[in-house]
Amino acid sequence: MILSKKLLYHLSFCLIIWTLAGSCRSKVTFPDFDSKAWKNDKYACQSVRNKMIPEVKKITPKLRGLAISQLMGVLGKPDSEALLANNERIYYYYVQPGNQCQNKLELSTANKLLVRFNALEQVSEITFEQPLP
Repeated sequence: MILSKKLLYHLSFCLIIWTLAGSCRSKVTFPDFDSKAWKNDKYACQSVRNKMIPEVKKITPKLRGLAISQLMGVLGKPDSEALLANNERIYYYYVQPGNQCQNKLELSTANKLLVRFNALEQVSEITFEQPLP
C-alpha cells in the first residue's frame, strides 16, 4: 500500500506532536526522599542507598505510573538495565555494596532495586531482587 505525501506529512506531524507532549511531563519530587544522596551513591558503594531503603519503600507506590524521564529525575540513571520482549525494560539500582564496586560492567549478586517499565515506558512494578523485611 502506497501512502500519499499528504498523509505521510500528517502522520509525521502527529508523531512529532505526540513525542513533544510525552517529553513535557512534569518533574516529580518527594520531600521525604533525598534524591541527590541516592544519585551520588552510584552502585551503592558508599552504603548510602542501603540506609535509604525505608525511604524508598515509602515512595514506591508513588513511583508506579511514572515515565522513564520522571523516574530518572528521582532515582537518576540506573546502574544497569535490561531490555525485554515487547519493549519492556528493567532498571537496576544497587542498594548494597558488592562486586559491582570493583567491576562496574559485571552484574553483582548484591541486592538491587528493580524497576520494571511497560511498553508505554511507564513504571509498572518495583521490587527488590532479594526481598527485604
